[in-house]
Amino acid sequence: GATPSIQNCLWTRWRRLAILPHMTATPRHLYIERRDTTRNMARFYALSIEPTLFGDVCLTRRWGRIGTRGQMRAMSFSHEEEALAQFAKIQRQKASRGYRECLT
Repeated sequence: GATPSIQNCLWTRWRRLAILPHMTATPRHLYIERRDTTRNMARFYALSIEPTLFGDVCLTRRWGRIGTRGQMRAMSFSHEEEALAQFAKIQRQKASRGYRECLT
């Protein structure tokens, strides 16, 4: 067989490092929407928590009008508990503003 390239070896090594012992086995994801036809409102909000290659935890937030690319912001945390707390806080805020999980 062919000898793997240095890039492939490094990528495999980084992928192994990204699976950290303090991370849960399943990354967390949430996709919610807020629709109000009387106000011509159709918005989405997406959250995900995933490990980074450098041992941190990344909380990624995406939001915007349904059907558009929207905006994105990523927040890095050194501990999963901090990311989970921020995830829960944002989820509560969005629920209080009328965002609901989609049943599609």
